[in-house]
Amino acid sequence: MAIRSSVFPLMAVGLSTMLCTSALAATTISSTRVIYPQSEREVTVQISNQGKEPVLLQSWIDDGHADVSPDLMKVPFVLTPPVNRIDSGKSQSVRIRYTGSGLAADRESLLWFNALEVPPKLKGEESKSFLQMAFRTRIKLLFRPAGLQGTPEAAASTLRWKSSGNRLTATNDTPWNINLVDVVGGGQTVTNDTPWNINLVDVETTLDGRRVVTEADTVPPFSHRTFTAKGSQAGTVSSWRSVNDYGAIRQHSPK
Repeated sequence: MAIRSSVFPLMAVGLSTMLCTSALAATTISSTRVIYPQSEREVTVQISNQGKEPVLLQSWIDDGHADVSPDLMKVPFVLTPPVNRIDSGKSQSVRIRYTGSGLAADRESLLWFNALEVPPKLKGEESKSFLQMAFRTRIKLLFRPAGLQGTPEAAASTLRWKSSGNRLTATNDTPWNINLVDVVGGGQTVTNDTPWNINLVDVETTLDGRRVVTEADTVPPFSHRTFTAKGSQAGTVSSWRSVNDYGAIRQHSPK
């Protein structure tokens, strides 16, 4: 949902990428997402090294293009420090500062904070034949302009649903990003007319008396998102679940 981790094997023959769980990494981030209110001069992200060795950590922000090199990514944020060493058992804070332009003023913006953990270089006999992993953790960064109406959590309950065949559409009429966990039901469209990003977990629908759960994702502000049901028909939405600022899951039902 909120955290995405990748492993980068560092070898003489090159660099390849695979998905992994963040449990293998030595470093951990203190939260599952970063909330940046425009009223704040800067926000901080706390990163701890729970491993036995020091690590080198590179941090950057991307705009949703995860594969673009950090030096080519153009975003209106400055990170301090962008690269730092974290000793075993220690923590470091990365400061994030918005430069003041480039993001919409009428809605929440969704970006991503990245932390790439590079282990120390091996020495002696161990360095002759080895495989080292660089772990990348990626979490959501939500930038919130001043003056937005309502709250992100309240926005999740305002989604409007429409079903057609096996497609489920959700509409978000708020300025917030709505992060859905899932939808109980079939393929319907969700529309977001708000300035918030709505993070859905899932959606539940009912068709001929049976419950169908459909996995979901973020519904951007003033927009809609369509999901495909796990059956031939969508049915009627009976509930959906979303993720709030603290990573907790909330359930919602049609009004």
